[in-house]
Amino acid sequence: MTRMFEFITKTWNPVRYCSHGCHYCWAARFPHDIEPKIHWDTLYQASHFSAGDFVFVCDLGDLFCASVPSWQIGTVVSMATDMDCRFLFLTKNPWRYLDEKMTIPDSPRFYLGTTIESDHNYTVDKAPPVGERLFAMAKVKGTYENAKRFVSVEPIMRFSSDFVKALIYLKPWAVAVGYDNYRHNLPEPSLKDTMELIHGLEEAKIPVFRKTLRKAWWEV
Repeated sequence: MTRMFEFITKTWNPVRYCSHGCHYCWAARFPHDIEPKIHWDTLYQASHFSAGDFVFVCDLGDLFCASVPSWQIGTVVSMATDMDCRFLFLTKNPWRYLDEKMTIPDSPRFYLGTTIESDHNYTVDKAPPVGERLFAMAKVKGTYENAKRFVSVEPIMRFSSDFVKALIYLKPWAVAVGYDNYRHNLPEPSLKDTMELIHGLEEAKIPVFRKTLRKAWWEV
């Protein structure tokens, strides 16, 4: 399977569930569960990770959906805590990072990420609104001193001139930016606007992982 991010060396899916129903979801093509559950055989595969690995946790689901029980989150996090490598978590419900603060170690090996495609709300999923995600990640910034923050702006959608300021305020370790790869005709920004966003982030010394960058479908 293709790695979603270039810095990832392994993916790990002990929970394969998501309730957000994103219209553009690439992972929906793969087997997933209709209810949250732990795949124990996959969970214990973590024992084979090495110190140099950067592991994407649950790239085929969202471990932090509101309906995922706390004990399942705790079980996965506990296994990750015992491993000497880095772990990327990515969710559209970053409030759970705050709700599960007693479970998630404030460790520099943990990268707490969220997907924020825009600062406008579009009806493309059943996830918390993007404004709530931005606000939650601002709270995460003030709650976790050592864990790093990450934002995925993919698939990017039209945004306001304030979006870059909102992202910079989060002081993320890095931001990934990319267009939709599957022809969903989303409300895409122009390539010019996207490049201005990237340049604004880089001028603020925030590393940007450039994913698929192209003209918007309506520009072609």
